Amino acid sequence: MLGASISPAEGGVQVDGKMGTDDLPATQNLDFRRCIAFIGGTYFLIMTTFIIPVACFASCVLFLFPLMFINMNLFNKLEQRLCRLVNDHWVTTAYYCGVQVREYGTDVSRFIESKCLYLANHLGLVDHFVVMTSLHNRGNVSGSWMWVIYNIWKFTPLGAMWTLHGNFFVNGGPNRKAALLETFKKHLKNFFAKHNYSWIIMYPEGSRLYLIRESAASFAKKNGLQPLQHCTYPRTGAAHAVLEVLGPQKDGEVARKGSGEPVKYIIDATLGYPKGNVVDIA
Repeated sequence: MLGASISPAEGGVQVDGKMGTDDLPATQNLDFRRCIAFIGGTYFLIMTTFIIPVACFASCVLFLFPLMFINMNLFNKLEQRLCRLVNDHWVTTAYYCGVQVREYGTDVSRFIESKCLYLANHLGLVDHFVVMTSLHNRGNVSGSWMWVIYNIWKFTPLGAMWTLHGNFFVNGGPNRKAALLETFKKHLKNFFAKHNYSWIIMYPEGSRLYLIRESAASFAKKNGLQPLQHCTYPRTGAAHAVLEVLGPQKDGEVARKGSGEPVKYIIDATLGYPKGNVVDIA
């Protein structure tokens, strides 16, 4: 389980007397802090959503992609290193904003060298920062993971960067479910082993809790299940697709329909916030 909270004293910009603020009136001191925090927040917002994605896109297209035709192993190594650098920035942003992550339960460090399917409930946009912070410095997980992401981000600079890495975008809706799952299976078969991914990260609930609370209640009622307050019953189609393609064969050493090492562990992560108050990314 992962618990996350926002503490302005822990992250963010701290101003002390060395900067000459001790002599300012309390209201001016507070305004100065807010001004510095706003500048810092604006910096991280622009860097996260535009500058870094554009820089990564250019680096991949101009320098890394040609390596795919020369040495795929070298391409994977450099691309995953770039991905880890991006994750370093996201974790730094989370720390600046005061995100604190506490983990309970099994130490996932014992699985960092294995292929894993990581399933987490989805409460808000801050969940991305929580997961990235939790898995930071866990071997090469943050460089070699594949995310399954809602396609609202696909046509943004972030989406372009994630597409180049090989993340898979989903578009909800019952009418497209079967076709989407088949596309996802092909994506796993064609790219997971080739690009040496290690973990697959997904939110099986499908979307953030507040967006699907009513539909989740209807689903529970329809299936005779107890309604849940802080999470929803997961939609397991994508997870089953992963196991169908990348689950182990009888010998346990080769993936069923792909190639290379199979997914050996399923990690169930429950995200929570103090008193159930989900932090807004704003």
